[in-house]
Formats: sequence, C-alpha cells, structure tokens
Amino acid sequence: MSHRNKCVVILFSVLIVFFFYAYFNNRYYEKSATIYQIDFLQQLSGIENLSSLTFHREQKLLYATQNRPATLLKLNLKGELLHSVPVPFLSDAETIEHICGNIFAAIDESTSELFFFSVSDDMTITLRNSIPLQKFNKKNQGFEGIAWNSGEKFLYAAKERKPHIVFTWQLSQNLFSATPVQLPKFPYQVDVDDISALDYSDGKLLVLSDESGVLLETEHTGKTYIEVLRLKQGNHGLTEDIPQPEGVVRTPDGSIYIASEPNLIARFRPVQ
Repeated sequence: MSHRNKCVVILFSVLIVFFFYAYFNNRYYEKSATIYQIDFLQQLSGIENLSSLTFHREQKLLYATQNRPATLLKLNLKGELLHSVPVPFLSDAETIEHICGNIFAAIDESTSELFFFSVSDDMTITLRNSIPLQKFNKKNQGFEGIAWNSGEKFLYAAKERKPHIVFTWQLSQNLFSATPVQLPKFPYQVDVDDISALDYSDGKLLVLSDESGVLLETEHTGKTYIEVLRLKQGNHGLTEDIPQPEGVVRTPDGSIYIASEPNLIARFRPVQ
C-alpha cells in the first residue's frame, strides 16, 4: 500500500471513530418541560459502593444499598444516614425497592435471584421468600435496577448492558410468583450506553444511565423517552459531573434523588 493510500485509510478510520464518539456522546432527547436545579450534593461518611435508592411513602424516608459488603441504609430526606445493617442473603446488592408496608425487594446481581424481605423500624431484616429470574453469565451484565408499579403489580428490572434492556414481570398478590409480561408498544430498548437504575412514579418510568450521564422518562405505553436530567457539569447548577450515578427515586413533592458511587447523594428540585 502506498504512503498516500495509508494516509487515506488512517484519515477514514479517524473520521469513523469521531462519528461514533459524536453520536454516542451527543444523543438528542426531547427535554422535559419541568426544569430541575441541584439542591444539595453531599457525601455519606463511611459508605463505599453506594448503589441504589427507594422511597418509603409511609415513613417518608429513603432506603439505599451498599453493594459490597451488602448493606441496607436508611436516610432522611436531607440525605443524612440514620441507620445501616448488613443484608446476609445478598452478595451483590445493586438494587432496592419498597413494595408495601415493611416489605422490600432486591435482586442479587450475581445470581439474578429476586428476594422479598421485611424491615422493621429498628432495621431488623427478615427474609420472606425468593424467586429465581433469568441468569446472565458475565459480570456487570446482570440486573442493575428495579422499579415497582403497585397499581398493576408490575416489577420492572433493568439489565445493565450487552444488551441493556428493561424486563417486566407481573407479581402475584402474595409475591410468591412472577410472570413475564411483554407490554405492547413499551420501549424496552433504550438509546443509552447502559442502565444503572429505574424508578416508577406518577405513572412514569425513570431510566438512569451512568455511562451516558442522563436520566430519562417514559410512560409505560409510550414510544419515546424524555430527558429529565443531564448529570454533567454546567447542567441544573452542577459545578462538577455526578461521577457514577447508580440509584434514582422521585418523591411525591417532585424532587429527584440520585445516589452515586462511591458515597454521594444529590437532590434536584423542580423550579418550573
């Protein structure tokens, strides 16, 4: 190959790389009509590997997990840690979801087993039952986030990557069985680099992507995703990137909480 041809090939390769970089880092999503502003961003002292978030409506408290060692955390709405206890039956606690009363759900990413357990006011954890779900062989390609639609008894679970996709099960009334559901027109494939967390609230499913640095929203019968947050410096009053967003929950007042590894909690408030 002549020197000129080599230069052409190299230039062509550089253009291809640039095209894919520009495409995957500048995806366009329709923007949410609601504008959010950062309210606080603070560290949880002594915590590492912060991985998920859920909201307990009756208690008006947040619960989160530390994935390794598997630990359940209780926080107030100011993001302050109130209590933490180990979760002995989980080896990789990447998810947590409040179901009802004192019952919570979590999926162990390493085994794809769905656990239901109760948590008392003093944080005593009692295993209730478990359901095996679809297993994935490779590390960091399992279930990374879950969300609960209590009205229809749907549990959504996100496979993190390769491919990143949202699964849905309908749970029995007693939570002892899970039936796969394929909802018509539901956009199970999401145009992001990965999925790190889910939340269901106000009839909308929130989808958080760590690698894309965005929080998207869709109706569960919709076909498109709306950008709610872009978690990069310069957006929503952020003076720095949210480094590794791994958990999300929206509370009834419209505030959105983001949990980020290693130990950050952020709250965004709607201003419009």
